[in-house]
This record gives sequence, C-alpha cells and structure tokens, in this order.
Amino acid sequence: MSYIKNPYKNPLSDDVKHLILSVPEVGRKASFYTRELALYVMETNRGNRICPYHKTKDKAGRIHDAATTKQSRYRVTGTPYDRIVNVKKDFTRTRRKGIFDCGCAEDDVLLDFYWWKTLTATSASSKITEGWRTQHLDPRARLFMKEAWEDASRLTVDDIYTHGKGRWEYEAYRCQLQIQEFQECLKQAQSKIAEKKSAATTSKV
Repeated sequence: MSYIKNPYKNPLSDDVKHLILSVPEVGRKASFYTRELALYVMETNRGNRICPYHKTKDKAGRIHDAATTKQSRYRVTGTPYDRIVNVKKDFTRTRRKGIFDCGCAEDDVLLDFYWWKTLTATSASSKITEGWRTQHLDPRARLFMKEAWEDASRLTVDDIYTHGKGRWEYEAYRCQLQIQEFQECLKQAQSKIAEKKSAATTSKV
C-alpha cells in the first residue's frame, strides 16, 4: 500500500477505504500494520469513527449498555456507550478516548477488524474455504470473542500490529510474547497450588 510508505503524499481515497471495509481480501495489511492505519481506514468522510457492524447492520445504534433495563433481553450489549455522530465534518470535536463514535470500545473494534480481514473457514463437507464476506459479529458476540481470544492467546490488541516486521520476524516476536505470558501464568498457578497444599498441611497439624 503506497499510503504506508508515505501517508501524507498518498492519502487513501474514500472509495479505497470503502473497498477495504467491504471486501475482506482487499488491503488485509490495513488491519494489522499499525493501529493508526486501521483507525484511519475506518474513519468516514465526515470524520466519524464507526465500526463496520454499526455502519452496515445497525446505523441507528439505539442499543447500548447505558440504555438497557432490567426488562432488556441482555444487560451487556457489547456497545458500552451511546453514539455521538456528527452530521458534518468537525475536526474541533474532542473524541472520547478509546471509544468509537458508534459507542463501541476501540480495542474491541480493532481486534474484530483484524479477525474479519485475516480469518478464513473451510467447510468440512465441500472443502471450500472463504472469509467472512459481508458477515460481521454483532458487538455482544464480538465482546465474548475478544475476551476468549485474549484468555487463550495471552495477547492484547496492540500485539497484533507488525509495524513493518516481516512475516517470520513478527511470528517469532509474537511467539516470544506468548511464551513469556504463559510462563508467568504457570508460575502464578504453581504458586496457588503450593499455597493450597501448605494450607491443607497446616490444617492437619
């Protein structure tokens, strides 16, 4: 992508951004090169940041955690804040830190964008492989997946960005991060086991 080499001389047109957000196979690098690039791609021509789900599936965005009641089907919607969307482009507006204008948490959206651009599935019967195409996780499902992914991988959304590293250089970096996190997790688990055994022995004395 020429934008990566020189973003000031090669800004992405709205049409290119739309194509990247419409077709998973186009511009995959936009989802894992840098956080800044991913955010730039998802910014509308009016200066708003809207997640792909709300942009295509729920433009009104009336469902969010603050609007739920005891009678609501779900108390956790995956969209923690109400939306703030400008009708006209306004660069003087102060953004809510870590929150998209559709109310979704920035980290949740960025990780979802990465999955959408990079993951594929293969049919057990037909052996056909395809990406997400036009399918998007709703914010509630996205939140479950994010927490499960972080628990299983021991990575955060910041760890998906390559910052220009080659494939195997990045793979080595990512694996090293995961090994360190799993080693720390193992130490904590072993410490808890030792504490439990010690307490059990003491209680018998």
